[in-house]
Amino acid sequence: VSDLVATALTDTRVVLINGARQVGKSTLVAGICRDQAGEWRNLDRPLEGFVAMELSRRLEWSITRAELFHHRTRDGVEVDLVLERRSGDVIAIDVKASSTVRAEDVSGFATSGSAWGDFVAGYVFYTGQETRSFGDRLRAIPISAIWEAAAP
Repeated sequence: VSDLVATALTDTRVVLINGARQVGKSTLVAGICRDQAGEWRNLDRPLEGFVAMELSRRLEWSITRAELFHHRTRDGVEVDLVLERRSGDVIAIDVKASSTVRAEDVSGFATSGSAWGDFVAGYVFYTGQETRSFGDRLRAIPISAIWEAAAP
């Protein structure tokens, strides 16, 4: 399958990998993109995909250059989006389709953050209205904040 996807990417800008959950699609695509210096998006969940696409659009005109990734540990702890600058600085982002956020919703940052030497901050985008703090460098932010950021 890897060879088929790699071949398709030689003349096609976007290739969709679709299939059942938990069968290794993300692992397959991550490996292909790593080998070919490519970029990929996981659109399993619509709100996460929407936020990922909005952040990706903003990265196009951002002064600060960063790559957007998905992160999952071998233990299954997942961070929806990871922004990594060339300097190695990392911002972790989770997306919640909920109007409330609990301390447990930022717990993945602590576990995953230990793998990142330059962890800058962790954010949970959620459907609520208020920015909330969950300790040092951990915040919950309304999804609407994406559009409140000033464009150049």
